[in-house]
Order: sequence, then C-alpha cells, then structure tokens
Amino acid sequence: MKIRGLKGAAFSLVELLVTIAIIGVLAALVTSGLGRAKSAGRATVCRNNLRQTYFALALYVSDFRAYPPAQAVFDLVVHREGIDLHPLIWYGALGVYSGIDPRIFVCPQEVTFLRPGLSMSGSDGKPHSVLPAQMMTAFLNYGYNATGSGIFGAGSNLGLGEGQGDRRAVGEQLVLNPSDMIAFGDGKGLVISPVQADENPPERHNSKASLGFCDGHVETQTPRKWCEKSETARSRWNNDHLPHL
Repeated sequence: MKIRGLKGAAFSLVELLVTIAIIGVLAALVTSGLGRAKSAGRATVCRNNLRQTYFALALYVSDFRAYPPAQAVFDLVVHREGIDLHPLIWYGALGVYSGIDPRIFVCPQEVTFLRPGLSMSGSDGKPHSVLPAQMMTAFLNYGYNATGSGIFGAGSNLGLGEGQGDRRAVGEQLVLNPSDMIAFGDGKGLVISPVQADENPPERHNSKASLGFCDGHVETQTPRKWCEKSETARSRWNNDHLPHL
C-alpha cells in the first residue's frame, strides 16, 4: 500500500505570521469590547446609586422640611477630656435613611475603600467616627451641590446648603424647581461646583459625569456642559433657578 507523504501540508512562515497577526487583532477587538461593556455597566450602577440616594434624600426632606447641609455639627461625643461636637457629612445624614448597602454612596468607576474599622480624624488626632468606614469613601466619589454657582465658604447659599457657621439649612420651599435642580453626583470631594475647578464634576464615564436632581432623575453629560457659563446651565445649580452670572 502506497502512503502519501505529508510534504506541502505544513504552514509557511508567512502564513504563520499572518495568522498570529489576525489572532492579535481579534483579541484586541474583544478586549476593547469587554472594556467598553464593563465601563457601561459601571455607569449604569452609578446612575442607579444616585437614584437610590435620592430616595434617602426625599425621606430626609420629608422629615426636616429642609435639605441636609454639606456638613454640620451633628455628632455629640463625650470623652474623658470633655464634650466634642463632631461634623457629620451630608451622606452620613442620608445614610440613616438608605436602609441598604452603604456602597450606594460610592461610584463603582472609582472605588477606594478604607480598611474596616478606620475612621476619620480631626486636627486634634481624635477619631471622628460618625460613619461606617465604607460610607466615608463616598467623600472620594460623590459630591454635594452645597453652594450652587457660589463659592464654598462665601455664604451665598445658592445650592442645598453648606452648614458652616451661621448659614442655615436650605428649606424645601426654597428650591423653586426641583426637577431642574442638581443635588449630587460624580465629584472629587465633599462638594461639586460649576465655578471652582477642583470641585467640577470629573470625567468618569466615557469622559462624562452623572448628576442626580432633586426630583430623583439622573442625567449624564460632559463636565464642560455641566459647568458652562450659560443661563441654562448655571440655573440648574441654584435653588432660586437663576443663573447668577
């Protein structure tokens, strides 16, 4: 019986290189697609977090007829040296009403968790443990519209309230157009602002930022659009619905 040789069945070097190149291109396309899918998934979770946060905000406003300030002296701590009043951050006030996983206060696109058991400390070195450690991480992720188009610390009170010094909480009735009033969203610190560059909403979801409004809906657009100096854009930051340009 005659056995046919295998000569000619092997791949040439050029064919191997072309095959490897094609596999590389396909792998790059798949990896890129997976990356975009994951990013889109995190953006969806972020928007859902902001909607859940709104429910907590609505319960707070229902109880107090006012919006929580960005920070306020709420926590009374008794220790050997006396009594301290410690600041409570806005999402700490809302955390009481969330009733669910505190991670709703953390954007999944940029998560930095503190180690369990740690708490914030003041300049005196004493722990200010008014929140679970997981909720404190929201300080790095979501910001609060405390000042509107004003400057934090200047007393403009155009937003939902700073809570410092003699600046009082913003009453529910002072927000003239809740459906077009920014409440909170993607940020780099305690507050978000269209005026201060270091407090602008960051590029987080495909170069966009998600912000939640006082009626519960969420919008996503570029930071440039959120912060542009126009009557339409700036009015959305202020409780009197005026641009204050």
